[in-house]
Amino acid sequence: MRKVACKVSSHEPLLIRLVTHLLTANIVGLGSIVDCGAHRGGETCLYAQTAPNRTVHAVEPIPRNVRELKRLATALPNIQPLHGGLGSSDRTVSLSGSQTRSMLTGVDKRPTVANGSTAGTFRIHRLDSLFDGFDGPWAGERLAFGHFDVEGSELDLLQGATAVLRRDRPIFTVEQELGADNGRGAMALLREVELLGFRAHMVPEICGKERDCRNFICVPLERPLTARLLVRNTVPVNASSFNHKELLRVCP
Repeated sequence: MRKVACKVSSHEPLLIRLVTHLLTANIVGLGSIVDCGAHRGGETCLYAQTAPNRTVHAVEPIPRNVRELKRLATALPNIQPLHGGLGSSDRTVSLSGSQTRSMLTGVDKRPTVANGSTAGTFRIHRLDSLFDGFDGPWAGERLAFGHFDVEGSELDLLQGATAVLRRDRPIFTVEQELGADNGRGAMALLREVELLGFRAHMVPEICGKERDCRNFICVPLERPLTARLLVRNTVPVNASSFNHKELLRVCP
């Protein structure tokens, strides 16, 4: 495996440092990595080089980005690109709107094709289906770490991943605009995280063009030592006491 310069996001330096530490310090358990909303592969590249003995599944719906991921995989063979997205149901959707947008933003969510994918469509998969032990394409693998950046569809993604998250107990990240719908979207996401038995830790940095965009690192409740390692650099949050205005003051 040759060394590759990874073009990681300039918006998320703290998140990148924290995730790199989790991977290099063997805090993340055994298993594969899923980078969903992989875009052109900056973080995919970082994960593949940081954890060369792990499979990194790079999930991305935009065809030209998938071509970039396939080129990257020729240098880093532990990368497995998948043209598609993740959500709460297995279906085929059509691309619409700006082709520079990732995942489900600007995409018609109504089923359009029974099977397969054409140039103007892509498949939405449930993580539970991909990791299914009987006939899933990733059967036999376990999920160790997930980076889920799906442009506001993180809750939908988690609702299609309940079985694998309960089985494998990975660490995962989700992104959320705290002020969206006056904070109701973030509260719904946090409730789902907690129902699945995880605790969310907000990374105090703006994670995109929207100033209220924040990443959350989600850790299984049965791993309090891992949670304590994150506390120095993150803000533990929960749905019952969630106040998006107070959290935004942590990182204005």
